[in-house]
Amino acid sequence: MSVIDYLYYLWQAIWNSLIFNPRVYEVVSEYPQTFWVTLGVALVGGASLLIGQSIVLFVNQVTPARFLLSMVLNGLQFAISLLIWAVLLAFLGDLIFRIDVPFVVATRIMFLTAAPMVFGFLVLIPYLGLTIQKILQVWSLLITLQIVNFQFSTNIIQSLIVVGLGWLLTVLLGGTIGRPITALRDYIWKTFIGASLDADIDEIYGRIAKQKVEGVTRQELEARGG
Repeated sequence: MSVIDYLYYLWQAIWNSLIFNPRVYEVVSEYPQTFWVTLGVALVGGASLLIGQSIVLFVNQVTPARFLLSMVLNGLQFAISLLIWAVLLAFLGDLIFRIDVPFVVATRIMFLTAAPMVFGFLVLIPYLGLTIQKILQVWSLLITLQIVNFQFSTNIIQSLIVVGLGWLLTVLLGGTIGRPITALRDYIWKTFIGASLDADIDEIYGRIAKQKVEGVTRQELEARGG
């Protein structure tokens, strides 16, 4: 497969996921070679989300090389989170509906839920960023519900139950065995950019204000000294 072919299939996977075309799930479930295409969807979504949070990187004056590395790391982190999500939903589907979905198939399809996150960079838009972020999350959730419906032939209520239980499990795991992983993630981010990507907007603007005050104070001291 050439690079052009790959980019074409990547675009098709993203677009058909965005418009809720169930045919894309059938193709992904039937053809194992689509793994790299759907992984690409997750990586692009994760990288775009980082661009949306790039104000943190700019405040910390991250070099271009580290910025690119941070995009790759964020894409991989996002893909891993989707992989865990796929495991949980496959487990719940088998437990509740007695339908065994192969792990590799569940993973390939779950990567498609990252499609709306390709617009993650729009979070940078002033005043609209938070609203756009919520819209993208709901969009991704709707794709997840459609995927559960496709995999387990459920109705909307059953799909909501499975997704809701999966969310509760992720919260439970995040508060227990997920803590060391979260600590490692935060350590890596702080090593590279000097702040956690979980920093809220008030913290970010506080850092900007502090830097400006320090800059003005330094200029005043230099002027007085001169």
